[in-house]
Amino acid sequence: MACRKHDSKRNLLRIVRRPYGVIEFDPDQDKDGRGAYLCAEAHCLSGSREAGLIGRHLKRPDAAAVYLAAAEHLKKRRSGSAEALIGFAVRSGGCAFGVEAVEIETARNRIRLLVLCREAGDDTRNKMQALAERHAIPLMVFKGRRTLGDSVGKPNCRILGVRDPGFAKAILAAVSAPVPGVSPAPHPDRGPVRMRAEKSGERSDER
Repeated sequence: MACRKHDSKRNLLRIVRRPYGVIEFDPDQDKDGRGAYLCAEAHCLSGSREAGLIGRHLKRPDAAAVYLAAAEHLKKRRSGSAEALIGFAVRSGGCAFGVEAVEIETARNRIRLLVLCREAGDDTRNKMQALAERHAIPLMVFKGRRTLGDSVGKPNCRILGVRDPGFAKAILAAVSAPVPGVSPAPHPDRGPVRMRAEKSGERSDER
């Protein structure tokens, strides 16, 4: 549906309109109903969401939960899933960007996860750690192939807040390795990550 390429069905993601009208993700490709297929790639999934391709093809309004289910399925098949899930959260409109916006949304109890750019300065790091501890929100350092800002299309972004609890849990679940200088990310209901400032010259490995 997104890139218009051809592949065998078993290599694709299927989203189906059930006979009673509800649109669902069909990981086993065995549900009754009219189906639409996407490449098992993050850019095709997010692109279809942005353009509303699935909803138009299946003639029903689609929901973020369908794309989240597909993204979680991809998580089991692809590395770098945390970066992809953050991208989905951003494209769904479920994020706040920048220190000021994040502080405002956190004060309104709308933020479920804080994502900090690895290149953020000490002042931003300390401020976000204090914010996370004060409101008991998980805090993680973004360790994608690109910077956080470049990954979400906002080059100057050093911090973003994820509003949607489903995306927050999925992103945390996708973080499988500890980040240098940061404790492992906890479940969203178990308090914030306690983060230490990295020593000058400390190397951060990308994966």
